[in-house]
Amino acid sequence: ANGKTYHADCFACSECRQQISGPYRVLDKGELLCRTCVEARAPRCTGCGQTIEGKYITVMGCTYHSSCFRCTTCHRQISGSFFEERNGLACQKCHEKAHPPERCAECNCEISGHA
Repeated sequence: ANGKTYHADCFACSECRQQISGPYRVLDKGELLCRTCVEARAPRCTGCGQTIEGKYITVMGCTYHSSCFRCTTCHRQISGSFFEERNGLACQKCHEKAHPPERCAECNCEISGHA
């Protein structure tokens, strides 16, 4: 592993000290981690609770798989703008539906900016 040779009994996880007999990861400083310890260190998805390996999204201190980053209202995956609502995250469409813009009493057009 990592260009080094080990006795089977010495090929152990740097964290739990258990012998490594399956998948493992080599850290930057050459430390070996067994699959169990890799998973224990990995961030967990707020959406599904599973460990995250690879790319992820962090929003307001919560970590998500991109496929789990979903609108609380319509449950569609959020890929653009989003809003923090009382009950969770909202996509732009659901946010606008819940908070429609004010309309002019005369022409019924949306009011944007300040008068």
